[in-house]
Amino acid sequence: MIKLKEVVFNKYKSIQTTQTVAIDPSITTLVGMNESGKTSFLTAIAKTNYFTKDEDFEFDTTHDYSRNELLDFQHSAKACELINCKYEISKELLRDYPRMLKNFTKVSS
Repeated sequence: MIKLKEVVFNKYKSIQTTQTVAIDPSITTLVGMNESGKTSFLTAIAKTNYFTKDEDFEFDTTHDYSRNELLDFQHSAKACELINCKYEISKELLRDYPRMLKNFTKVSS
């Protein structure tokens, strides 16, 4: 099993300063006022993991970068990490990974 443990946002949409969100395994809801960023939070996580080609789930500088600093960013040569997700991989999955990878390469070839 792979579990999301922490999400770090940096200049993503309306988030101006770095925000770190620890994911508690016992919490199953995301609560906030209207326009507080709940959907942005979930969309950003989805964009880091989306397995199907879908333009709605690809990062777009104009749409996803902090609007207050977008022009400066577009004229800068600096890269910026908008979101970083930290995961925990179970011991069982790590143990079985070599076998799973071997089976995957057989199917793909």
